[in-house]
Amino acid sequence: MTHAYLGLAAFDVTVAAVGYVLLWALGFVPRVRQVGLAFFAGWALLGVLASYGLMVDIDATTVPGTLVLAVAVGAACVFLRRFFPAEPRPWRAPDRDVLLRGVSFAGLGLLVVGLVAAFFFAVRQAADPRWDVWAVWLPKAKAIYFFHGLSTGFGGFTTYGNPDYPPFIPAVVAQSFHFMGGAHTALLPLQETIIGALWAAAVVALLAHRVQRWLLYPVLALVVLAPDFWTRLATVLPDQTVAYFIALGAVCAVLWLEEQRHLYLVLGTVFLSAAALTKDEGFSLGAVLVAVVLVVAFVQRRRRALPALSLAIAPALIEPWHLWLSAHHVTAKAEHYRWSWLFDFNYLSRKYWRFEYALPKMLGFLFYGGHWSFLCPLVVVSLVAIAWRLRALAAAVALWLVLGFFGLAAVYWIGTYNVYWYVGYSAHRVVATLPLVAGTLLPLLLSLALERSGDAAPAAEVVRERDLGEEHAALAAAH
Repeated sequence: MTHAYLGLAAFDVTVAAVGYVLLWALGFVPRVRQVGLAFFAGWALLGVLASYGLMVDIDATTVPGTLVLAVAVGAACVFLRRFFPAEPRPWRAPDRDVLLRGVSFAGLGLLVVGLVAAFFFAVRQAADPRWDVWAVWLPKAKAIYFFHGLSTGFGGFTTYGNPDYPPFIPAVVAQSFHFMGGAHTALLPLQETIIGALWAAAVVALLAHRVQRWLLYPVLALVVLAPDFWTRLATVLPDQTVAYFIALGAVCAVLWLEEQRHLYLVLGTVFLSAAALTKDEGFSLGAVLVAVVLVVAFVQRRRRALPALSLAIAPALIEPWHLWLSAHHVTAKAEHYRWSWLFDFNYLSRKYWRFEYALPKMLGFLFYGGHWSFLCPLVVVSLVAIAWRLRALAAAVALWLVLGFFGLAAVYWIGTYNVYWYVGYSAHRVVATLPLVAGTLLPLLLSLALERSGDAAPAAEVVRERDLGEEHAALAAAH
């Protein structure tokens, strides 16, 4: 098994290297502390490209295929670099107040302890025992790995449950299998835990220059230590991955609204594209997020908001997958639900009892039973408290949460599965994206509200980080 661990490490290093090249092209000065952001940027980009390769019968999940993709991305980034000149990244100096420094250190300590504990739990876990993992997701990944493509024959990709789901997760898992030298499924919980830790690092890398540490670390620790997050860190199911991508995409969108740096639009588009190709909820929640951001952008910025239209590329990237399904005669959810049924009022009235059952259950997963600790009430109270300082952003976040929640509830309303089983089996997983995204945005929104009130230094006044090469050159010129 040693070669499998080394192969998995090689895959993660390759992904992070691709991400660092993309960050460099966008004007970031490469830093070790950006490893989480680099990993997610590279993972999303390679996964999207590998998925499209599979759609045109090119297996880019093999080791040579992945390396070719990496080289192609590198070449494209050299061209992209001319549009994004290097800018020094701002950062906040440590809090001078002893109490605030203590709060930030406590939050960071809880965050690190929680992730380390999850790591040891994943090492001891032989495999993810959930039914969907072994009946749907892993067989699809193995089909890509063994058949070198999206085979539609017996035992192929479309043989297993939900054949219309996009191929991002099976594609990236097949990539890791090739690097490991075999379908070593026992290592996947460890990989998922590493991905969760790198997601937390990516959030810190994105927000460290705008959010005070005493806000960022405790709130992020609250998200990570929430029972429904922590217990699913090692799961191979894609619901957590969808939430990761949408959360990072939402952060990038808000940062662009505040700073107008187009690099955030590029990163946001990459993350939301990966979400759309991961699962249906990734497409729908991502599309709603893009629509809300566009409305806010055009209300606030008018013509200067036109670059935000690039975010619409992300949900549109699902269309080639729909064309592939149609070309291979794969039925897409017609037997489970159709969105057109939402306009059939007779059908809705007959099935309203399903909605009445699902709605309180979903609210319970968010606010009761300890699933998300007190994160959800904190989000609601905070949005109300900052609404008078950040009217547009607070309204946008609240609107996305409401539309996302009722959109998910509508699936249970119009679906044909037994609603008691359907809600009990899946609702706590699909609804988890909402508090995770809201919790990720919360420290940024609170920090912006403090800036508006004058209780915190604005971003323009924080200490600026300089490229070490420029600093050394200046010192040499002085001597």
